[in-house]
Amino acid sequence: MWTCFGNLVIVTGALLAMAAAPTGAGPFAVLVSGDAAVEVVAAADGQVLAGGRFDRMVIAKSTHADFSERLYRAGAWLVLPALPMESCLKPNSGAKQW
Repeated sequence: MWTCFGNLVIVTGALLAMAAAPTGAGPFAVLVSGDAAVEVVAAADGQVLAGGRFDRMVIAKSTHADFSERLYRAGAWLVLPALPMESCLKPNSGAKQW
């Protein structure tokens, strides 16, 4: 039962975040459904700045002002401002690169 509730909370949060998608060129934390985060960023014409703890998350930026919209069109599940997501970076990734 708790797993179902947890999934409901995650899906609800993702839907709310998509409704209030960040704007600008980033940097953004990008979360995808599989392990193709790098491919999603490339398809959105962006650049990966750092990897996340898992293959499904990266920190990315672009020169395009509509980068978050491009990421969603390319298959991203969730796009958030990167700074609050700094703790999700790989443990040995060093200091911020953005």
